[in-house]
Amino acid sequence: MTCEANQKFYRLACLAISASAIILALYCRIRLLSVPFERDEGGFAYVAQQLLRGIPPYESGNTMKLMGIHTAYALMLKLFGETVEGVRLGLLIVNQVSILLLYFLARRLMSLEGAIVACGFYALMSVSQAVLGIFAHATHFVTLFALAGLVTLLAAVERPGNFRLFLSGILFGLSVTMKQNGLLFCIFAAAYLLFVLISRKASLQETIRKAAILGSGMILPYAAVCCYMLYKGVFAEFWFWTVTYALDYAKGGAFQEERLNSCRPAWVKKPLFSSKVDFSAGAAGNTSVWKPVSKSLRHPGQREWSHGQY
Repeated sequence: MTCEANQKFYRLACLAISASAIILALYCRIRLLSVPFERDEGGFAYVAQQLLRGIPPYESGNTMKLMGIHTAYALMLKLFGETVEGVRLGLLIVNQVSILLLYFLARRLMSLEGAIVACGFYALMSVSQAVLGIFAHATHFVTLFALAGLVTLLAAVERPGNFRLFLSGILFGLSVTMKQNGLLFCIFAAAYLLFVLISRKASLQETIRKAAILGSGMILPYAAVCCYMLYKGVFAEFWFWTVTYALDYAKGGAFQEERLNSCRPAWVKKPLFSSKVDFSAGAAGNTSVWKPVSKSLRHPGQREWSHGQY
């Protein structure tokens, strides 16, 4: 075999292996579309369902997650129906788009063969039971927007332009609204941009200007969420659950009921813990999120479904 023939064979082998991995992962996702909701999925679906009915998060349920993940769920429910299969179909599309974005990102950093293999490995790893990959956790959506942000950032660095840089910032900001740990991708993006500008010996004025453009894009999605919460009159609850409570949770593990109630501000009217939680398809491991409950268990702002904290 000639060197060129060896190269072609190697490329085809990589393509065949990665394609098999992606098809296998896709088959697993389709095969498991109807698996009952996991805990987080039940909570996200419940809040998203209420959001479609005009009831904002933090009024219909207590959650540490930002509004982005609930909006993503609401979009999936709207497009594919208020069913378990509808949510999983949305996850399948998110996963396939993430694989495509990973290819574009890897192709900029390595050979064609390396990019193909990376996509195959990601497809298998993202469906692994070790990471609860078949469930529509917020991390899938963080990954989607982080990958999109990285691809756009590399394009902005290669072909300087304020729009691409600003768009990249927005995408990274959206990853944070899916889950707070998306902030790490924002830090990495800012550090990478500074590294590129310093290596190119850019002026201080240009460095500050580009950093401001990227930073303003990152802040915009979170600012939009804050404005929405102010408009809906639930900003205090939003801040408590996503900042005050979330920070304490991260520092000391799970809140004890007594500790949570002792630090509860006066404006939190709803009970923070209840023994009558019936909404969650998560903790129960079933689809009771879609099950109507008696009027005695309903939150005043809630029309159909049960209420709880997750």
